[in-house]
Amino acid sequence: MQMATRRSDRIATLGVMALLMILSTAGEAKAYIDPGTGSLVIQVLIGTFLAISWRFRRAWCSLMGRFFSRFSSPKDKDEGQ
Repeated sequence: MQMATRRSDRIATLGVMALLMILSTAGEAKAYIDPGTGSLVIQVLIGTFLAISWRFRRAWCSLMGRFFSRFSSPKDKDEGQ
């Protein structure tokens, strides 16, 4: 058991060292992101954030509605029928 642990530790160490060597030897990138692609990335990020926050709010309201449904007003109960 102890030998297997040493072997997996060595493999993990070699993997980390190889990754560090690959990342440290990166050359100069001669590329850019054009404005159209940049705005698309920003739109995707904003849309994802809004969708997650909307879904979280709906789930929260649903959960609170289950716990506190007895405190809802009679007006809300009439609208459901």
